[in-house]
Amino acid sequence: MNHHRTFNSLIQEIRPFLSSGLCTSEYWNKIGQVASQFPLLSQGMFELRLSDHDHQIDFGVLIVRDWGEMDLLLEFHKCEDNWLKEPQERWKRILEICRKTISENGLLARAIQNIWVAFDLDSQQAITPYAYFVTRPQRYIPEITAAISKQILCQYGIRITDAQYSIAKALLEALPSSASLEAFGFIENRHTDVFRLALRPFHEIDAIADYLKEINGYAAFSNQSNLVTAMIKESESCQMLLDIADGLIPRIGLEFWINRDCNLVKSTKMLNLLIDHDFCNQQTGGQYLDWISYKEKNKSPTHSRWINHVKLTFEEGKPLQAKVYLSFSTKVQDRKY
Repeated sequence: MNHHRTFNSLIQEIRPFLSSGLCTSEYWNKIGQVASQFPLLSQGMFELRLSDHDHQIDFGVLIVRDWGEMDLLLEFHKCEDNWLKEPQERWKRILEICRKTISENGLLARAIQNIWVAFDLDSQQAITPYAYFVTRPQRYIPEITAAISKQILCQYGIRITDAQYSIAKALLEALPSSASLEAFGFIENRHTDVFRLALRPFHEIDAIADYLKEINGYAAFSNQSNLVTAMIKESESCQMLLDIADGLIPRIGLEFWINRDCNLVKSTKMLNLLIDHDFCNQQTGGQYLDWISYKEKNKSPTHSRWINHVKLTFEEGKPLQAKVYLSFSTKVQDRKY
């Protein structure tokens, strides 16, 4: 891996493959600004709201621990000129978590596998990073559960209130034995601070419904079982997102992950389901599929592109919302994780 290139070099390579109908030049400018704050890491992702008109975009970069990318990021950010200018405090916190993860042998360090650094590009405020921590596989469940304690999280600079921690603990304890904590993160904004849990896998509609009833979160989800059943059928696995502020927010996210070995086939079927439910038209759906299928003539790309997952958000009193997550990676690091 070339340490002198920034992540923006990969962004410029994949830019022709994302339809101009989905991403405006204003968004590309913001993405380039963010990507220049990273060394050339292995994988990124675009998060797009599925709509014929409002293609709100967020952007994220994956830091893979086992490939030495936390070390690479720390080395890159020894020079303060590489930092996002505002607010530096969040960057410092993320870098400190990376440093502790690779230099210590504590419970949380052993529990963290990778870190997603995500950016809200639609915010009118400064472009700021949010960290999501991907945990080790299921065989580490006892260690992960012990690591997600308020004291240990605070030692890593991950702020969580007593109320948030009590709710998170209850949600984890209510999980069926087949599911576990996949990731957690903290979203800070001007309205409220949210602690997020990502839980997987859920392979059946009944398991989702039973768990939501157990945690009193079923109301927002109750009228969409047919669509969710059809989405599960086309997905590799289903992940649930729960957000905690002063209490459990009545908003449920379900992410339907798509197998990379048959990505175009499964993505086509999933997008057709969403087209049938009037999230977008055929033309817009085709622009998302172009991300996978489009090839430049006489060029052999040094990257891979795929649709990683589709997310449905259920919130009481609001229309059902869908998002599509477009992933890309450098060929040299083209592995599954």
